[in-house]
Order: sequence, then structure tokens, then C-alpha cells
Amino acid sequence: MNKKVLFVHDFRFKIRENDLYTAVGLPELYFDRFFDAGFNTIDILSRYNQYNKNIDSGFEKINNHNIKILKGFSKNYLYLFNPLNIYNINNLIKRYDLIVCSTPSIIGTWVLLINLFQKKKYSVEVAGDYDMFSTKKFGFILTYFLKNLMPKFIKDANGATYVTKDLSRRFPNNNRLIASNVNINSIYYKQAIINKLKFKENIEIGYIGALTKRKGILILIEFATRLLEMNINNFKINLIGGHADDNWKEKVTELKIDKYFIFHGILDSKNVDLLLKKFDLYIQPSFSEGLPRATIEAMSNGLPVIATTLPGFKELLEEDYLFEHHDIDKMIDIFNNLINSIDNYNLQSKRNSDFAKNFLYDVLHEKRKFFYNNLLKKDSI
Repeated sequence: MNKKVLFVHDFRFKIRENDLYTAVGLPELYFDRFFDAGFNTIDILSRYNQYNKNIDSGFEKINNHNIKILKGFSKNYLYLFNPLNIYNINNLIKRYDLIVCSTPSIIGTWVLLINLFQKKKYSVEVAGDYDMFSTKKFGFILTYFLKNLMPKFIKDANGATYVTKDLSRRFPNNNRLIASNVNINSIYYKQAIINKLKFKENIEIGYIGALTKRKGILILIEFATRLLEMNINNFKINLIGGHADDNWKEKVTELKIDKYFIFHGILDSKNVDLLLKKFDLYIQPSFSEGLPRATIEAMSNGLPVIATTLPGFKELLEEDYLFEHHDIDKMIDIFNNLINSIDNYNLQSKRNSDFAKNFLYDVLHEKRKFFYNNLLKKDSI
């Protein structure tokens, strides 16, 4: 018997002709948890763009024909409020054995509101806090609704998976699984350095994520400015990602620090991995995160990491390598500690590689598969 999942997300997929494309943040591998748990078909309700020409770099074709996106529902968020779409989503829900909603998610929240009338069984994948949209235009409105709706939807769900222990504590569900959405296949140990990093011609600093204020791009700019004021100029900040909410290239050019920034754009997983192996340090200055997936990928490549004092980072890193958003002095102290001490650098490199073993795909996939298989076996689904 064909078992079907309706997977609801805000991710913007790409479509060319009849082909569906996704990026490193939501790879095709992500959906194996459902297939290996016994489901046969996955239909996706999410945003998408239609292309007639080449797809943007960093996007890869989904080859499994049992994974399809539902066209006509959510090219953008406004489509959700079309009365015909509300009616169609209400009817659509009836067809599936399980609804899986990423949260926080605008589309996911809308679907769950409609599902209050259908009362179809559902599971949620909790990837962040209700303030994930706070820095967007009218984000305060979304934050208000999510703050009030998320706890209820998570509590009432048939099951919930969480990317951090902190989220599990704050948004409880009686049938829960803590299992990151990271997909790491191997651990890389960097060769130990024998000279202080400060003597390198260029200290290669990495960052992966959306180029947004919420992710701390302004902090990186201030960090670079402060280093130059201290006559530290042998560094490059490599930014991998897109979805910019400001013209950051123009900003660093206006500040005359553009030669210290490299904008790589969105890259596929292979090229991200190649760059991570070339970096010396990794910085994640986010104002909000669920589980910082890119940070774990950096750790799995043996990179010492500097990050903010968010709960997700506290579950990954030692306290000495975390700083408050406003405390650029502490951020620079951590940086100086790493570039001036061979022992500290090597210790953090090995420590992070060791820690990342907890997030190997084979380990986490078994937990995810078991969780969804149990949901499938429940008589109520």
C-alpha cells in the first residue's frame, strides 16, 4: 500500500521543465528518513521559482521521482491567502498518511491552522525559535503569531524532532526525538600547525549561511574593521551563501575593506567541503539559530570555531570560544588566542573533529528512520 507524506517547508526550490532542484540546506538525502521508514511518496508544499534557463549555482537536481513539489500553491507567501488555495489545501491534507511540517515556518504554520479543521495526524521538525523571522520586514507580526502558535502546534503534534536539546526543553512534546538535520559522511582531521597562525600570509576565515543581518554579517564587518585598526591585515573573510538582505559588497567597498572579503555565493556541497578544508578558522556570529548546521560541518573539517552565546552553540562549543553579540572585544580576544597559540589552535581543531562524530549521517539516520517508522506503524495514522 502506498504511504504518502506531505512535507511542508519555506525553502525556495527551483523548477526547470519537469525537474526539481534543491540546495545544500535541504539535500535530496534529507528525504531518505521517510523512504527508509516505509513511506513511498513525498509531496512537497513549499515556495519555488520556475526557470527556463540554467539553474543558479549551488542547486542540484532531485533524481528520485517519488519526491515531487506541488505546483500552484505557494510560489510566494501571498498565494497562501488565496481563498481557492485555502480550499485546495484543506482537501489536499486528506490524501496523506502523515503531514510533516518544518517549524518555524510560515507555510507550515498556515497548513497547521487549516489542519485544525481536518485534524489530520502530523509531525513537526523543530529547527529554530519563534523569532526566526524577526529581522525581516513586518517580522514582528510573524514573531507575535509564531510565539503564540508554535508551542501549541508542537505540543499537540503526533511527534516532534528537534535539532537541539534546548528547543526540546522549550517546546515539549511527549513523542520526541533530538536528532540534528546535519548530514556528515566523514570526519576530517587537519594537520597540526607548527607555526603560529598570525604569521600566515593570509588567515582564511570562513562563514556559511544567509547573508542577512540576523546571521550577523554586520558583526563580521565590524570585526574586520577592528582588526585593521589594530594593524592586523593578513586575513580574508570568506562568505558562502546568498539571500542577502542588503548590498554587502557595496558596504564593504564604501568602507574600503572590500579586499578583505570574498563573496563565494551559494555553492554545492562538494565545493563547500573543499573550501572548508582550506580555511583556518570559522566564525558564526548569528543573532538566532536552531542547530547551526554549517558550524557542525566546519567542526567536522577540524576548524576551530568562534560563535555567539546562543543555546545551539553552547551545545557544540566550549564557553571560551563564545561571545555576546555586542562584545566585539571578546570576539577579537578569542581570535587572538587562536592565532597566537599553537597549542590552543591544535587542541580546538582536534576537539571539534572529535565532537562532530556525534553528527555522522549513519548514526543520526537510524534514529530518524526509527522515529518515522514508529509513526507509520501507529494505528491512528
